[in-house]
Order: sequence, then structure tokens, then C-alpha cells
Amino acid sequence: MNECKVRDLFPKLNRPEYPTSPEIFLTSIAWGLFDVEGVSADVRRKFRRQQRHSDQNASGEQRGGKVEYSWERLVEPSSGFASNLRDAGFALSRGSVGEQLLISSDFVKALLSGVTGTTSIKSDSIAVSPLSPSLALLQTVKGMKGTNANFALMFEQIWQLGLVDSEDSIGESWLRASERMLDRNMHLKALDRALDSTKGFGPRVRKNSRSSQSEPWAIGQAYPELMIQSPMGWFTRSWKNLTSEQWIDALPPRVWTDWASAVLRTAFGMTYLWEAAWYHTVAENILSRESQQFNFSSMRGALLLPWAPSDLPISLRGVKGYIDKKVRTGSEISSLLSTTVKEMGLADVSLEVGLEALRRNANFLKSLAAAKNLPTTRHTSTVEAVTYSLNIRKEFGEGADHFGLLSLKGGRFRVPDPGTEWLAAVVSLSSRAPRESINMGNLLFELNSMGLNPPTSELVSELERAGLARGSADADIGLNIDTAF
Repeated sequence: MNECKVRDLFPKLNRPEYPTSPEIFLTSIAWGLFDVEGVSADVRRKFRRQQRHSDQNASGEQRGGKVEYSWERLVEPSSGFASNLRDAGFALSRGSVGEQLLISSDFVKALLSGVTGTTSIKSDSIAVSPLSPSLALLQTVKGMKGTNANFALMFEQIWQLGLVDSEDSIGESWLRASERMLDRNMHLKALDRALDSTKGFGPRVRKNSRSSQSEPWAIGQAYPELMIQSPMGWFTRSWKNLTSEQWIDALPPRVWTDWASAVLRTAFGMTYLWEAAWYHTVAENILSRESQQFNFSSMRGALLLPWAPSDLPISLRGVKGYIDKKVRTGSEISSLLSTTVKEMGLADVSLEVGLEALRRNANFLKSLAAAKNLPTTRHTSTVEAVTYSLNIRKEFGEGADHFGLLSLKGGRFRVPDPGTEWLAAVVSLSSRAPRESINMGNLLFELNSMGLNPPTSELVSELERAGLARGSADADIGLNIDTAF
């Protein structure tokens, strides 16, 4: 690590914020690529309200300011959306050539119901599924969350950490995939075109292309195997596969979008868990008296989230407390280390020299040991960012969430127990192309890179239940696994 500096101990990741729904990630990416004529990204816009909530009145007044609901505006005949649907190619025929019925508000409602995304039990709204650019722009991050959290930038940073030699970006690859899906699906293309022609929802205007790439992380550059076996490495491999022409063409648009959201939310939560584990590793290296060399070998495929066997009591399988302590203490280590490095003027010193200087600072060592082990109430936003991205929001009914990792058990325990849909997406995107089977060794490599180590026997059972496993379970890592498409 001779070329690395002390400043390189800090991976290039912005502070996360909690996602109010999985769809917020693609919405942030879309608003990073486009402006909408006459509409600011600062407007508080949601897709559809849930009537049972009492924190808003009929006019859309909500705590924090007025909220626009795209659904309610689009179903109004005065919006022009119904006429634009007809002009874009949607037509209700009486049976004779050229004779058409006007598109009713009921038809518009039915169409919009078909693109409804997820919600949570406590949420006041339902998101739209961002199947296309215009659909993604029906809601804003400000409306969904109350702040303009730049999730798009966070994902570009995660992408760069996982794929150090790529000049591509998350935004550009999503846009290419969306455009290809529009070209292959005339109904989705007509819907997107109708929205883009509706005042207040279009036309969308492409922003000037600006490179979001920053200098690569020096430690990742020097030791690429560290990144390959990390959540960031898993993310870039899965995202590259998902946005390839083969997978775009193989998946229905709704499935493709659900898988995209699943990959994004899992990568988001696991990356910031990885970051916490990284700072614990840094602390252990500084506090260690056994070696003067920085040793990060424990971070390659590091276990980031315990996945206990299902026959254990739920109280022993819950990971909420683990996440809480790991993230808070990891963030505390980062904060203390950053302050000390700045005070000692070590940022541009070589890593070897800087670590030695830190090891000679007795007060810092004492504070570092405390930060590593003592609980704290700080850094709640990072804890929420991790848990909200991984949690299954709602298991049944309208707006159900099928792509979370952590399921609520016993009313208060969050347990690694993803649904079949999550597993199907992870398995399939471990393959570079549809209908190309993988084996258990391939799948375990990707899960371990993600930071997960599920009980193998239970994993095999889930694969068999999903109809994805072929051959004998005794085949061990050679067990053949089919993709879902």
C-alpha cells in the first residue's frame, strides 16, 4: 500500500438517507437525468394517496407543506392525459373501423393502477413503479421523502467502488435499458409518450451530460480483489447483467423494473453495512500491536449480516440490534478518525507512516477503543438508511413488497428471510444471460460477496421450492441452478 495515503482510509461514499420506498432510487436517478418543463424537482409530488391517513386533508395539505398527487391530476379530464393516451395509440373501438370511444377516467384509473408500486403499512401514499422515464418522473424525491436526498449520486459512488475500470454510469445504463424496453413494448411506449405530452408531467428535457466520476478509491485500485468480493462488486456485476440487451429482452418491463429496484435497495443497505465493517477493520489495525502492516483480508467476502438457521428461536435470528450497533459504532469510528487525521495533519501522509503516528497517540487509541465497543445514540440516519432499504415494507395487499431481505417476525424481530422473488432475481442475475444455468458455487460466491451466508441446506430447499434447483441436493457446490427466465 505504498502509494496509498491516510485519506484513502475513507471510501468515497456520501452520507446516506433512509429511502421511503424502493421506487425512490430510480426516481432519483430519473430526476438526475431529466428536467420537466415547468416543474421543479423541489415540488412535493407523490403518485397516489392512501385515504386512511389523517396527516393531510382533502386538498393535499400535509405536514411540511402542500403535496401534489399525480394520480388525482391525471384522472381529471382537464389534464388532457386521456386525450394524449388516445393520440399516442390507445383506442377503444366500437367495432367499426375508425370509430373510437373517448377514453374515460375509469380507463385512466385502471391504467394507472397497473403501474402502482409499493407502499408500507404506515405510509400515507403509494409509489408508482418507474417502468419508464415519464413514469419515474410522476413523483419527486422531495415529495416522497421531504428532502432532496441525492440517491443517484450515492449509487454512482457505489458503482465506482465496485467497478474501477468502467466509464459507464448507473444513470446512463438505466436510461439505455428504459429506451430499449420502450422500443420493444408498444403499450409502455404509448403510455410514456402520453405522459410526456401532458402539461405538468412533460415534456422531459435531457440535462446536460456531466461526468459524475471522481478519482477512484486508491485502496480499491491497489487491491481490486477487495472490491470484487464486496457488496459493491456484487452490485456492479448484477447491474451490468440486468442492463445487458439479453436480460432486457428476456424480462417483461414490470419484472425488469422490480429486479432493478431489488438490486439497488440490497446494494444500498449492504454497502453501508460494509462501510461500517470497514471502519471496524481500520480500528482493529490501528489498535493491533501484532503487525505494523494494514491487513484488510477479513474484508474479502466479509460476513455483514448474520443469517441464523430457521430452527433457532426468532429472538436469536433477529438482526435489528446487530445492525444498530454495527452501523452506529462504525460511524463513530469514522467520525473520530476523520477528526484526528485532520487535527494531526495526516491526510496526505503515506498510509504506513500515518498509521504509525496514530498508534503513538495514546488519547486517540483510548477514544478509538471506546468508539469501537461502546453503544451510542448518534448516527440514526445511517441506521435507518440501512434498515429501511433492506426491510420488507408490506407483505400483503395492494402495494405489497416482494423484494426485501428482512422480514418482520413476532411483531418486532427483523430476520433475514427474503421471498422467492428476491431469490429468483439474485440467482438469475448471477448469470450473464437468460437460460444460462449457474451452480451453487457461483451463487454462494455472489451471496458471500454481498455479505450474506445463509444456511446451505435451507438455501437449497428455497431453490427447490422456487423450481430453480436441478439435480441432487447432495451435489453441494456443483448443484445446478436455473435462472428464472
